[in-house]
Amino acid sequence: MAERIKEVMHRMSESPTSFADKLQVQRSSISHILSGRNKPSLDFVLKLLHAYPSISADYILFGTAVETIQGNKTETDLDTNNETTTPSAVAAVSSPNRDKKLKQVVLLYEDGTFSTYLPQATE
Repeated sequence: MAERIKEVMHRMSESPTSFADKLQVQRSSISHILSGRNKPSLDFVLKLLHAYPSISADYILFGTAVETIQGNKTETDLDTNNETTTPSAVAAVSSPNRDKKLKQVVLLYEDGTFSTYLPQATE
């Protein structure tokens, strides 16, 4: 993850000092993350995603999504037509992995809070 953070700093032309100031974190935190001494905390990642909304969370966290910077559209961008999908519509979508069972659903909110939903036990 440190390498992806370095890449973001490079692409945004940010020095470690200006990057720390923009994220409102201590400069030593940036130094420790970049040197590999510490791993980024959830709070740090949330501040990064809030300060740079054009960057994909999947890219920062997992390195799996194509990074989006400065509004460039990529294959991983979500549909922006703002249609709401109802739970009944989701249930109607066929799934090739019918033998997989849901473990939990976690919703992350912009204010840093989250909600966890567990499936009801069926007996």
